[in-house]
Amino acid sequence: MIDQIQTPLLLLVDDDWMNREIVEAQLELAGYRVLSANGGEQALELAIRHHPDLVLLDIRMYDMDGYTVCAALKQQAATTHIPVILVTAHLSNEDQGRAAAVGAAGVLLKPFDTLTLSRQIKTLLNS
Repeated sequence: MIDQIQTPLLLLVDDDWMNREIVEAQLELAGYRVLSANGGEQALELAIRHHPDLVLLDIRMYDMDGYTVCAALKQQAATTHIPVILVTAHLSNEDQGRAAAVGAAGVLLKPFDTLTLSRQIKTLLNS
């Protein structure tokens, strides 16, 4: 049997359906498999069930903010190793500090270009 390299699975979390659709299309064009969640609760369920290779997580969502979701992922043995990139439209020094405090691997400012996103994903997946 020939070993096949598994295409990385990314979990995309954003409560704005249009943002999810656009980013999901970009990620799929870049060759990734993508799971989408529309909020924090759904993200936690999908992460535990599917063990994605990386999570792209919006900070400001209606049901649960990204900091809370990231902290929950980092507290569970099954998901603590998964790199999380927090995504926000408004980046402040406080946001960067809180992201580091909850264990996020990075923060991206929306709207982001595909090249920047791809570089950060590749860096985290290869580390």
